[in-house]
Formats: sequence, structure tokens, C-alpha cells
Amino acid sequence: MAIGIENTPSNSESIQDGLWHIVSSNHSAIPDFKYVFDVYIGGVQKIRVKQYPEPGTTYGYFDAGPIIRNSIDYGWFDATAQYQEAPLQKEYQVRYGEEYSGTTTLNLASGTTRVYNWRPDLFKRFNEGPIADYQSKFFTERNRTLYADFNESLFIGSNYGGGSSSIYYYVYNNSNALIFNTVETMPYMFTQVNLKPILNYALSVNAKYVEVFTDSAVDKLRIYNKCNPKYDTVPVHFLNRFGMWDTIHFDLVSRLTMDVERKGFEKRDFIFNGTNVQYDDGNNKYVESKINYSNKMNWSYRLTADAMNDTDYQWSSQLINSGQILMEIDSYFYPVTIKNSNYEYSKYVNNRQRALEIDFEMNQTRYSHLR
Repeated sequence: MAIGIENTPSNSESIQDGLWHIVSSNHSAIPDFKYVFDVYIGGVQKIRVKQYPEPGTTYGYFDAGPIIRNSIDYGWFDATAQYQEAPLQKEYQVRYGEEYSGTTTLNLASGTTRVYNWRPDLFKRFNEGPIADYQSKFFTERNRTLYADFNESLFIGSNYGGGSSSIYYYVYNNSNALIFNTVETMPYMFTQVNLKPILNYALSVNAKYVEVFTDSAVDKLRIYNKCNPKYDTVPVHFLNRFGMWDTIHFDLVSRLTMDVERKGFEKRDFIFNGTNVQYDDGNNKYVESKINYSNKMNWSYRLTADAMNDTDYQWSSQLINSGQILMEIDSYFYPVTIKNSNYEYSKYVNNRQRALEIDFEMNQTRYSHLR
């Protein structure tokens, strides 16, 4: 066999990074030689790439990342589901061949790779394997103690990693006494969990806080009810760096603004009426010299979150670079775009009580009555 597989991505690498496949051939010195890479997903061929050997090394270097990223489904989110399967992993096969002297030989070697839809952070780009690190834990880097309105949605992802798949709910009253507990089965290896049902129950019994954890309590989330908040909370849900949905609550003042783009044209501001020139229409309404025939309206929300600790300030940076963001208002979910283009990783020791303020552009355009 002429083709030798020198390197393939490991089974924990990120879809959002380079997925390099390196092969060699004892025919690479032939002048018209090319490596052939066929990529298959679910038994279906997605692409065929032919490449000349890399000068100096004679190896074939192929990055499958762009092809795999284009196959990821980002329309799976269901705001009404309590448990939902998150498509975080993708298996693909690369079949290696070669072409020279007018002859193409396919599938001389092949290999199947499983990769995951997590995004590498700034540091330790290839040295981090969050799938294994978060086994039987929640797929989030947020602080595990938080405050929330018990009548709002709160999303969190979970990974039981092939072990037991139970999730536990414990509800406590104002005396810190346990008043309710239940255990449920998460039906998927990667489960998107909506905590709204248990939070609504806690609201109905006037609970103080809820604890949510996976098997053996290896990762415990404690959620306190915000009693009589001064401002209406606006939950913002976003796709975090693990490819799961997270929720951040903006608890302080919010400001809704509207920008209007107007289109119009000029005309004369009088009319001829026989031997008269009139500047009104005869019904005490003056003739206009400018007609606004179209108004386009765009809305923006400036939301403010309460002061955060260092963990949550680090975690909230994932909101800024998230590709999918939903703002929840009155139990409806509105797609939004963040207008801010920079983010400062603040620390409590440097900026005490510093609130997080972000401008969101509503992805909802409206038009006035056309004339």
C-alpha cells in the first residue's frame, strides 16, 4: 500500500479548530502526483480534494475542519423542551487515495474520527479536552451559585459521558429545610436542560432556593429566588463555547431605544385651483413640500447585569462572541445581535461592583405605512 497515515485528529478535538490529516506515499516524487482525500459523513461523500505534496516534506496535509463545520446543525434549539439532545459530536471518515500518470486510485487507507463542537479558548489551544473534563458535570463555566426569577427559563447543558444519566432536584424553604426532591433521567449523553419547570414549582411553594446536580453530586448548581426585584429581569440565552445553551440574567435597569431610517421626496407646496394658487387643500390642511413614504424602524436594548465575581465575568465573555443569542421577554424568545465589539476581562480586585452593560440589537425590523 502506497499511502501511509502519519497523523489524524484525536477523538476529542474541536470542530471549530483545524482537523489536520497528514499522509505520505512512496509515489510522491512522481512529477504529477496528487494526494486524494474523500470526506464521508454518515456514509455520504461530502467532498473530494486533490492536493500536491507539500514542498520540502512530500507529505499531504489536509484540514477537514471547514467541511465538518459546514455540516453542523445550529437550528436544534427548542425553548419549550425540558430535555433536548444537543448535537455536539460528529463522526466523519476520510478515505485516502492518490493520483498520478492519469490514474486515480481511491481508498487506499481510511479512518473514522469523532470530534466535538466546543470552541478552543485563548490559552491551551490543543492541550484541553473539555469533553472528558466535564464528564458527569454541567457544560458551563458559570458560577455554580446564582440568583434568578423563578418564572423565567434557565438553560444549562449536561454531559454524563457514558455513565449514569440522572439529574436531581432539591427544593428548600426559607428555613433551609428540604421540602421537595425528585430524580429524573436525562435521555441523552449530551442533554440541554431547561430548569424552568422546577423553578416554577419552587415559585409555587414559595421556596428560597433550588439545588440541581448530577449523579454523586459531583457538580451542584444552587439557584436562589430573587425576591421583589426593583427592575424586571431580562434573561439572555446564548450558545456557549461548549456548543450548549447558557443563560445570563440582566437584573438592573434596561433601556429600549428605536432608530428610524426615513425615505422621502420633495414636491411643490401649493396646488393650482383654476385662477387661484392654494397653499392648503381647502380643509385647513396645508400642502406638504416633503412626503415621507417609508420609515424603517430598528430597536436596541441596553441591558445591565448586576456586579459579578471573577468567574462570571470570565464566563460572560462567551456571550460577547456567541453566534446565537436569544432575549426572553414575556416567555417569547427574540433573536438579537450584540452591538459591542470589545470586552474587558474585569476582576473584582480591580473593578469592585462594576456592572456589565451590553447593547443588543433586536433582529426584528418594522416598517411604517407606505405612501
